[in-house]
Order: sequence, then structure tokens, then C-alpha cells
Amino acid sequence: MVKAFWILLDYMEKVEYHSPSSFPVQIVFLMDSEDYEIIHVPHGKEVIINRAQRNNNNNDYTAKRIVLIDDKSQVKHIKIDNTTGYCIENNGEIQYFQKPEG
Repeated sequence: MVKAFWILLDYMEKVEYHSPSSFPVQIVFLMDSEDYEIIHVPHGKEVIINRAQRNNNNNDYTAKRIVLIDDKSQVKHIKIDNTTGYCIENNGEIQYFQKPEG
């Protein structure tokens, strides 16, 4: 949760609302009238998070998802709909990057 909080802080000036959420989503927030979810995928837990998120999807609710990972090598194993980007946290510093094409 602490790692997800660092991400939220990067957007805090624009955030209209935020709240903790339930597994696998850690934090939900509203920014620029759009819903966002922060999902942490620990290294080695990609399959279980993929399944949990697929089972958690609600067709009436579509949020943009920011996926927090431990290592860039995880990206190829993550299958989460509406992912807008990936990031890694290191000592409170967040490095953002987009999903590679292909």
C-alpha cells in the first residue's frame, strides 16, 4: 500500500477523490473526471493478479489502470485491461513507463 501511495502523491494536486480499495486494486482515485486504479503486481505473482483482476472486472465500470511492478521484465506477463502505464517504485521515487509495443 505504501508503494501505491507514492504514486497517488504524484497526482495529488489534480486528484478529486481517492480511497483504498480491495484486492487486487490498492487505491482508486478520480482525476480529471476519470477513474483510475493503482494495482501492485509483486514479482512472481503475475498470474494470480491477472486472474484476480479478470474476475474483478465489472463491464459497467472502466477505470484506467496504473500497474506498479517490481521489475520491467514482468510487463510481458501482465494481462490487465485498460492499463495506461507501468511504474516501478524505488525508495519513494516512481519511474513511469508505457507498455512496449509488440
